Amino acid sequence: MPLNRVLEEIIAISQKLATKERFEHMLRVADWADRIARSHGFRDDRLKLAAFSHDMFRDVKPEVLLKLARFYKLENKWYYFSRPVLLHGPVAAEYIRRRFNVDEEVYEAVYYHTSGAPGIGVIGKILTIADVVEQSRDFPQVEELRKVALNSSLDNAYGEVLKQKTLYALESKLLILPETTEAWNEYVERGGSYGGKAQN
Repeated sequence: MPLNRVLEEIIAISQKLATKERFEHMLRVADWADRIARSHGFRDDRLKLAAFSHDMFRDVKPEVLLKLARFYKLENKWYYFSRPVLLHGPVAAEYIRRRFNVDEEVYEAVYYHTSGAPGIGVIGKILTIADVVEQSRDFPQVEELRKVALNSSLDNAYGEVLKQKTLYALESKLLILPETTEAWNEYVERGGSYGGKAQN
């Protein structure tokens, strides 16, 4: 199926599953993903697939997410099951791979957009950053993160977002997902140059 047709179907599905507010968030994430990509000389229409997929299951009831996660055999992510909302990314990634045969980079971007992950590709980095800095976000560090996202290296921006996620989880007494810790450790071990699959 051509990419534009896949995007049309994904947008239609997201509009059905998500609330109006959630879909507007996805529009803003798509806009910021494009802005970040352009600022780093990166062009890839797959970014829109990831942006309009990442939260398509975010408003689905917890019991439905749990059923879908078991159907997709995601039981190895046991820590996600204690907080079913964390399953929305993995479930969306599995759904779009099975229905639309999206490639691995789009799959991992959607799967890990909440946590980040070691070795993630450019699309995953940009989606994770855009999800945090899109225009409606309002927290003390967001303006600085927006500047970093547009003006610093993509690796540095991704590292700053991982740091923000970790600090927020600590301050809010939330789970720090293993993938976030692994991604941060890889970033630090490489001296701030993130070990993803592609570099800008």
